[in-house]
Amino acid sequence: MSFLVPDFFELLREFNIAFVLPTPPENGLRGRFDRNFVYCRLHGDTQLYTSGYSDRALDWWATRLKLWGKGQQRKDAKLVAAKRKSESHDLFVYFDNDAKVAAPFDAQTLVRKMK
Repeated sequence: MSFLVPDFFELLREFNIAFVLPTPPENGLRGRFDRNFVYCRLHGDTQLYTSGYSDRALDWWATRLKLWGKGQQRKDAKLVAAKRKSESHDLFVYFDNDAKVAAPFDAQTLVRKMK
């Protein structure tokens, strides 16, 4: 059984409830998608809570975050529910990969890539 079905997302929208996207740790994403904001927790590029992010990985995130900020998706995005009218989203991104003190540097690099 999976919650990744259109009816589930319609129910969330009806009651204005956020969806937390738990992806595999190798992707490093913990995201929450609401009507007006995107919330991501990045826990490490290759190792959970210990690895920094490569330039390639931060480029990947910057590309998606720029689109999500505009309420858009990449053309190859796998959507569960029907696409809605594009609305801008505030972006909240937290780096929680600080065992080797990489988080502040990764955050600064991502900010530069977002410009």
